[in-house]
Amino acid sequence: MNVSSSSRIALLSAVACLALTACKKDPTPAELKLAKGNELYRAQDYAGAAATLQEALALDPNQPQAVWDKTSFSWKKAGKLDLAGETLVKAAATRTKPEEKLANLRNGAGMYLEGRILDKAEETFVEVLKLDPKDADALAWVGEIYAQRGGARKGDAPVVEAQLDKALEIYQRLIALAPAAPMNYVNKRIALTKLANHYTQLVDKLADPAEKAQAQEKLAKLKATLEETSAKMTEVIKAAKAAQGGAGAPAK
Repeated sequence: MNVSSSSRIALLSAVACLALTACKKDPTPAELKLAKGNELYRAQDYAGAAATLQEALALDPNQPQAVWDKTSFSWKKAGKLDLAGETLVKAAATRTKPEEKLANLRNGAGMYLEGRILDKAEETFVEVLKLDPKDADALAWVGEIYAQRGGARKGDAPVVEAQLDKALEIYQRLIALAPAAPMNYVNKRIALTKLANHYTQLVDKLADPAEKAQAQEKLAKLKATLEETSAKMTEVIKAAKAAQGGAGAPAK
C-alpha cells in the first residue's frame, strides 16, 4: 500500500509531538517556588517574594548567584536586613570560587552593618579575614566595632578594656598594612586616649597600694604609646598634605 507524502508528513509530525510530550519534564518543587517568587517580586510584594525565593533556595541551593542576590534584596526591601545578610552568608557557602565567597561575605556583612547588627557583622568580617587576612576594609570595620563596644566613640560611654585592646590590635595590623594611612593612627589615638583617661581616673580612686602601683604602670605605658602614636600621626598627616600639594602643583 502506497502512503502519500502528506500522510507521511502528518505521521512524522504526530510522532514528533508524542516524543516532545514524553520528554517534557514537570517543573521541580524548587522551580515552582522560584517562578512564584519571581511573580511576587514583579508585583513588588517583597516580603512574599523573599520568603518564597528562600523556600526555593532551601529546596535547591545550587541556584545562580542572581537568585541569591534577588532574595537578599527582597529581604532588604521588606525591611529585614538581618535576613538579607543571612541569605548572602548562606550563598557564600554554596560558591566554589574564593572571590565569589568573599563577595557574598562582604556584602552580607554590609547588610548587617546597615541594620546595626554588629555581632553578626563582626562574625562575618572575621570569616572574610580568614579568606583574605589583608582585607583592609574588613579589618577597619572589625576595629570600629571593637572601638564602639569599648566606649571609644562616646565620651561618656563606659570603658570595656578588653574590647579596646582588641581594637588597638586591629589598628596596629592596619598600620602594618598601610603605614601612610592617617586614619589608622587617628583611630588608634582615640582608643588609646579613652584607655589613658580611664586609667587616670582609676589611679585616683584606688586605695590599695599594690593595685594603685599596677594601674600607674599601665597608665605610664599607655601615655608613652599615646605620645608615640600622636607624633607618628602628625608626621603621616603632614606627609599626606605635602603629597597632595605636590600632586596639584604645576609642572616647571
